[in-house]
Order: sequence, then structure tokens, then C-alpha cells
Amino acid sequence: MGVNDTALLGGPDANRRLDGMASSPTRVNETALLEVDDLTVRFGGLCAVNGLSFRVKTGEIKGLIGPNGSGKSTVFNSISGVYRPQAGKILFDGKNILKLPPHDRAKKGILRTFQNIRLFSHMTVLDNVLVGLHTRMTGGVLESCFRLRRTAKEEEVREESLRLLDLVHLREYADRPASTLSFGQQRWLELTRALAAKPKLFLLDEIASGMSHSEAEETKELLRSINREQDVTLLVIEHNMGWVFGLCDSVVCMNFGSKLIDGTPEEVKNDRRVIEAYLGEADHAANP
Repeated sequence: MGVNDTALLGGPDANRRLDGMASSPTRVNETALLEVDDLTVRFGGLCAVNGLSFRVKTGEIKGLIGPNGSGKSTVFNSISGVYRPQAGKILFDGKNILKLPPHDRAKKGILRTFQNIRLFSHMTVLDNVLVGLHTRMTGGVLESCFRLRRTAKEEEVREESLRLLDLVHLREYADRPASTLSFGQQRWLELTRALAAKPKLFLLDEIASGMSHSEAEETKELLRSINREQDVTLLVIEHNMGWVFGLCDSVVCMNFGSKLIDGTPEEVKNDRRVIEAYLGEADHAANP
């Protein structure tokens, strides 16, 4: 756990620093878009996720937190179809998706980012976004290879890509190679490419990791905008506790593969079990 996380959870200024961070207003309703029910994932003798249950409401921004090794990434890999759980259910739009391969889950609207940036660095910023819209492109093989003409549909897709780049303030870089962007801008481009596929549920794995403070704060505002304006529900893994509490409507905290608490940011950050999971009981006793 990082120094900033320790200060936010256990330091004397913790409540003062976090109380001013209000959750973003979203169009949340009580219908569950995603339901994880009694999920269990084992690797040999290791139980990485143990009977985990939680739900993500339609329109919600939900955080998934926990110390290193608590099982967060295993949950993401189970939802996206990389891992096959040994027990439990994962319901998306009310239907169990456990038997669906990853590409079919993506077609249903479940998309994710990864801890490591995965862009086509030699391609332009615009072309990276167009990759996310490839299923809507028309034209034959020769036309596509040699760009003999641009169809009306292709022009429409290009304009939509530029509109998405506007959303993340990257339009002015559209013709540059993706490799020339800053680290934070590459993260935003990765977001944009996934948005082009029109997700219903966006799984964000440490999206703010490695960013400067200003980039992380701008990313928070971008995610709020995506949530409100693009009608995308977000499930977010992030180690920066203050950032999570300032962004999310609700937060699930895991430890050793199990759920400790599922509640509002205020409830989670003040829960003794969460504090002990991150700091240890002895440390909390020394700094009550």
C-alpha cells in the first residue's frame, strides 16, 4: 500500500481530506446491470475469490478496492470471461453470462481497460479510435486496402471518432502517432477506443495509476462525463483511495478474496475492517 493510501485511511487529516470529495451526480436507478452472486475462483489450492456477491446498478460508478492480492483483478477477469469460476453466477442484464466467451461478452456491452496500456503505438490517434469502430465500416477488401473511396458510412464513423476525441480533449492530436502522447493522454486514448464500441459496462483497471495528480483529477472528470453523457456504467479498480472515494457512488472492499463491506464511500472509509485490512490492527490501535 502506498504512503498516500495510508495517510488517507489512518492519518490525522484523513476525514478532513476526504469529506470534501462528493460523489458525482449520475442517473442511477435500482435495476442491477451486473450481479456477482457467490463467485468463487480457485487456482489449485489457492482460493482467489471466495463466495463474493455484489451488484452494480445501471448508471452507477462503483469502486472495487482492497489490498494487493485481495482478488480484485481475478473478479475483473471473471466478469470479462478470461477466467472460468468454479462456483457462482455473473448476471448481466439479468442473464447468466458465465458460459459466454470474452468476445460475446464484449458484444453484449462489457468492455475493459488493463493495467498496462494496450495501444497501436505506430498508428495515429485517430486510427486507434477507428479500430474500436471497425465493425461498422463498409466496403470491399480492395477498397479498404487501397482506400479507393470513402463511403458515407466511413465518413460518419470518422466523424464519430473525432467527436469522441473531443470528449477526452485529444482531437488536436488526431493525426499524430499514439506513441507521441503523454502517459495520461495514452490512457485517455485507450478509454476513447473502448468507448467507440459503445459499452454498457466499463471495467477500469487502475486507470489513474502512474498519472500525475492533475492528470488523475482530469481523468476523474472525464469518467464522470462518460458516465453522464454516454450512459455508461463504471466498475473501477484503483489503489488511490481518495480518488476512488471522490469518484464513486458506492464501493466494495475485498480482503483475502472475500467481501468486507459494500457501501457508500463514507461508510467504507470509516469501517474498522477496511482500516485494519490496509493498515493492520496493531497500526490502527497505535493511531486510533
